[in-house]
Amino acid sequence: MAAMPMRILVLDDDPAVRLFLDRILRREDYRVTSVATGAEALASLRAARYDGFVVDKHLPGESGLEVLAEARKIDPGLPAILITAYPEPLLKRSARLQGYLNKPFESADQVVELVRRTFTPRRDADAADPKWAQEQVP
Repeated sequence: MAAMPMRILVLDDDPAVRLFLDRILRREDYRVTSVATGAEALASLRAARYDGFVVDKHLPGESGLEVLAEARKIDPGLPAILITAYPEPLLKRSARLQGYLNKPFESADQVVELVRRTFTPRRDADAADPKWAQEQVP
């Protein structure tokens, strides 16, 4: 039986960035959910289990780091990559980030390689977690 594709949640208020990330990750057979607001991201996390979260640091009216903190209340082990123009090494540790995606992006290959290195399938733990055990994947 083939492995299920990993599920990635992308949060960025810029439609062009969302479209770019969505297209390149789908091309690599990731299942991608792209959202524009923190509220949409948190609703998505309540509804489904994700293998990784790619979140923009600066969002209108909210911080991507605040959304990430709320996301980890829903899914404490959620791995995350922060999109930012200014990576901060100390922030990586304090926010428990698995990586940074620097703006502007160097290339699609850079994004795909970072996602490949950073996120791993988390489905094995789903069976023990009743919240996601009933999820139906089309």
